[in-house]
Amino acid sequence: MKKFLKMAALSAAMSVAISAAFSGNANAAGDTIKIGFITDLSGTYADMDGQGGIEAIKMAIADAGGTINGKKVEFVFADHQNKADIAANKAREWFDRDGV
Repeated sequence: MKKFLKMAALSAAMSVAISAAFSGNANAAGDTIKIGFITDLSGTYADMDGQGGIEAIKMAIADAGGTINGKKVEFVFADHQNKADIAANKAREWFDRDGV
């Protein structure tokens, strides 16, 4: 089951990265593509995805050479503590302030 979850996280990360690389998003217009991952690191489901998902995304980025279409990939992550309001606030902060 853990292997399946890691593969699912890897697939999701690559999908996001590829979508960002080919979108007309202003956040991807510079020399860096920022990918954010909000997951449960301390709550009920931390053992199902959490740190394993983070490591899977890091491995996917490394496998891609740390770049997509010549743009450096920057990866950030946060703990949503299994609370939707925390996840929404972090996503809004990343989007509005950090260009993720």
